[in-house]
Amino acid sequence: MPTPEPTPRPRIVGPLLVALVFLAVIGASIGFVLGTQGGDDVPDTNTGAGQNTGQDVDEPSTPSPLPSPTPSSTACPSSTQQKAGKALRQVLYVRTDRSEVWICADANEDLYYQGHSVPPGEELIDDRNAIFLTDVEPTQYGYRARNTSGDAVTEYMVSSKELIIQTPDGTRATEPAIGS
Repeated sequence: MPTPEPTPRPRIVGPLLVALVFLAVIGASIGFVLGTQGGDDVPDTNTGAGQNTGQDVDEPSTPSPLPSPTPSSTACPSSTQQKAGKALRQVLYVRTDRSEVWICADANEDLYYQGHSVPPGEELIDDRNAIFLTDVEPTQYGYRARNTSGDAVTEYMVSSKELIIQTPDGTRATEPAIGS
């Protein structure tokens, strides 16, 4: 009896490797596109926070719409999260010629204000170049943070358009937002 000839097997290794490489290229391309979308979230100008220019200013310019309730995936500075003792997400970031300000929220939607008055990227040091406040509320204008020391209250009103600082003596200074 003759030995049967082996049945030819289909070759799938070659097409399988081609498909694997093709899927890897598509996945890498999609990852690259998604990773580069969203613009520049990193501040890149020299700024300062909470410093009064001594200028008297009228009421805020046209109020901006109420902040979007949609959570931002951008985290607040790590030092701000350490002071809050919890993870925070950025609700609003504004930079001016002298300041950068973050309004942050925790998982319970409690708000925090972080102001900074030196070039972005420098370490935030309270009472020198930064201020961290927990008395923050949303307003029709944007957000209001209060720094209370005894009977004296300094208010920081921030929107996507500007930062307004009102000192206890009633003097107001406006810093228009840049780069937005």
